[in-house]
Amino acid sequence: MREGRDDDPGLRRLPAVKRDLAAAVAIVTVVVGAAAFRPAWRAIAPRPSADACAALVDRYLVDKSRARFPELGETELERITRSSEASDRRPHDVASCRKELTASQVTCGLDAPDVEALERCMR
Repeated sequence: MREGRDDDPGLRRLPAVKRDLAAAVAIVTVVVGAAAFRPAWRAIAPRPSADACAALVDRYLVDKSRARFPELGETELERITRSSEASDRRPHDVASCRKELTASQVTCGLDAPDVEALERCMR
């Protein structure tokens, strides 16, 4: 047998290993880059208005209440919303929305068909 033959399986696999390693490095780079870009984007993205955040807080409260208690009627939901508007917690919730969410996330949440979709918008 000759040594160092070209048909040695170890020699043929080497380029594939390098290619796989390069692909893995590229995938990890994209994932890490995306994870790092998201907070950077949130820092420079337009912030929502106080009115938009107040509407989102109301919408979330109504949708969450409907999901937990489907038997609630419009009268009860309006009462819950009025109670929320008078709550001491409301200014904190609106301020938190303005600080932590982007205008596009709030718009997405206001357009969401249900509470699950609204929560996805806020991620």
